[in-house]
Amino acid sequence: MKGKKPYVVVFVIQTIYAAMFLLSKAAFDHGMNNFIFVFYRQALATIFLIPFAFIFEWKIAPPLSFRTFCKIFFLSLFGVLGGFLLVVGLYSVLWGKNREQTPKVLQDLEQPSV
Repeated sequence: MKGKKPYVVVFVIQTIYAAMFLLSKAAFDHGMNNFIFVFYRQALATIFLIPFAFIFEWKIAPPLSFRTFCKIFFLSLFGVLGGFLLVVGLYSVLWGKNREQTPKVLQDLEQPSV
């Protein structure tokens, strides 16, 4: 079994990726918002990983000082806000402004003919 362990791990990871792809495809086909899907995915991953963190890291984790906690908190907060602002900014630049600047001919082509 020792020589087959890497293959088993690769198989499990690929199975998880396939399940995640199928789940996201089904969710998006039924009209789920991208932001809501990302929130649910992150929340489920957190709930799934917390027991493993407590079981495997409980005795070997160094104590967490208040200063270190504040650093982690603010770095996480700025990382999430920065990513959110980046996505919203790209969305507004790529899709928001282009709708206003699209020539009339192209807008007529996008309208369905009745």
